[in-house]
Amino acid sequence: MHSLFKIRKRKIILTENINTIIGEGTIIEGIIKTDSIIIEGRVVGEIYADEIYIKEEGHVDGNIESKMILVEGIFNGTYKSQNKEQNNRQYQAAH
Repeated sequence: MHSLFKIRKRKIILTENINTIIGEGTIIEGIIKTDSIIIEGRVVGEIYADEIYIKEEGHVDGNIESKMILVEGIFNGTYKSQNKEQNNRQYQAAH
């Protein structure tokens, strides 16, 4: 599987099509299930996706289950990895 994005010298380069984008100023409450998601707005609830990118202006309050996560914004909640080799983590106010 190819990654949604690659990180080069702190610059993120998108490499695949994105299924879902939550734009700045948008608030979503509930459960989101998708392959890949970029969050620039706010999500309150649960996110299930292979790859999740919470941009600097993004904010998530809830639980996340994914194969890969990149957090530049704020994430308050629990992260459960779909990769067995990664430990599950608890996050609180990333910024």
